[in-house]
Amino acid sequence: MLALLCGALWITIAGANYPSEMLANFLLWIEDQLTALFMSLGAPNWLHGLMDGVILLAFILEFPANEIVFPIIIMTYMATGALLELDSLAELKTLLVENGWTWVTDVSTMLFCLCHWSCSTACLTIKKETGSYKWAGLSIVIPTAAGIVICFLFATVVRKRRRRSNR
Repeated sequence: MLALLCGALWITIAGANYPSEMLANFLLWIEDQLTALFMSLGAPNWLHGLMDGVILLAFILEFPANEIVFPIIIMTYMATGALLELDSLAELKTLLVENGWTWVTDVSTMLFCLCHWSCSTACLTIKKETGSYKWAGLSIVIPTAAGIVICFLFATVVRKRRRRSNR
């Protein structure tokens, strides 16, 4: 019984890092391939930026549990492969600014967190309660589309105000 408990704890604490790291490396490889493709096609920066890199990766990986978006972002920027505790908010700010974050990135990430899809457990519950994959799918599509539209509108308003103030 003790060996089973130790095995379960190892899988939960350490063993899960291996598949997570493999998935993160695979998704980062895809990011590199998309970047090369976009650059060779001369795609606009907004399209490349949309394809939301570390931030998009964090939102994809958080599907099992919505509360891990920021820990994944921090872990990826620190390139540690494990969750670490930052000593202060100033250290977090430095980490984010060094990786290209602005206040617009901060607010957009928060807005998308408020709107994006449910975690996997909620989607499975919706499927079980309604007996339909359609409603489970809509519970992903509708909030995600709303989050994208809200972030796009927010960023557009900020850009227009910046242009006006620079005149």
